[in-house]
Amino acid sequence: MLDQLDGKLIKTFIAVLEERSFSRAAEKLGYVQSTITSQIQQLEQVSGKKLFHRLPRGVEATEAGIEMSTYAYQFLRLGESLEEAMSKAEQPGGILHLFALESFCVSRMSGFLSRFLKQNPAVQLRLTTGFLADAVEHVTRHRMDLAIVAQDPKHDELIFTPLIEERLVFIASCEMSEQVAEQGFEVLEATQVIHFSQRCMYYVRAQEVLRSIGLKPMEHMEFPSVELVKQTVKLGMGIALIPEVNVRAELAEGSLHLLPFPGEIKLTHGIIQHKERELRRAARLFKDEVKEWFLKIPLV
Repeated sequence: MLDQLDGKLIKTFIAVLEERSFSRAAEKLGYVQSTITSQIQQLEQVSGKKLFHRLPRGVEATEAGIEMSTYAYQFLRLGESLEEAMSKAEQPGGILHLFALESFCVSRMSGFLSRFLKQNPAVQLRLTTGFLADAVEHVTRHRMDLAIVAQDPKHDELIFTPLIEERLVFIASCEMSEQVAEQGFEVLEATQVIHFSQRCMYYVRAQEVLRSIGLKPMEHMEFPSVELVKQTVKLGMGIALIPEVNVRAELAEGSLHLLPFPGEIKLTHGIIQHKERELRRAARLFKDEVKEWFLKIPLV
């Protein structure tokens, strides 16, 4: 099988996998669609497996396609590493594939990313956002060089390096905060938890805390960004558990209020990588510098 593989087939396979469309993959790679179709057929003949289900609006990887994706990404990254090793460039370059939580990027990473890319102009950052389970899947399948996550996933194939301990706080509107002060936490049973996703660690931790004080599971509402969550809470539509750093300005001006839950709620954000992955120069540099960056930030 190896004798019949080449880099073009692997790149085409990954493009179709990520775009979920032959036509979009062709546009991405600068090919005509018939070339993409021919190359995928060639790869299916070589592997002896059907790699994609053809759907009315695109394609979806089969079980064999998902299995192949892990090795395809390793093949691609190995090629990138070889190209870097043979290059005589003094500065790190190439594509850096990074996964992170959107709210963490907004609150903690924007300054660092701006400085890192300015100092390393040959590095092309490909940033993907999502949640812990997504990060683990992407890194274990070698789709990402590194991922920044909200806690140690304790996965046998991954190395977790702590970066910063983050304090989470429950926020509410002024009116709801006053109701809690007057009537107790029981008043919250009539409201809902606002969050990014049920898969988000902030939401999971919020429900754990609410259960710990005797409240039943509450209704919930999802929004894709920090700003939408904050604005919805300001309108009195619910409460949210969110990193304190994301709401310091609103707390200072009084447009949002803290709910006085007992004890502190913390998560340790860190960076994960695959144990068997040889990081390329850009990824190694990023990891070293992001660790130094967070050493200079006071804990919580």
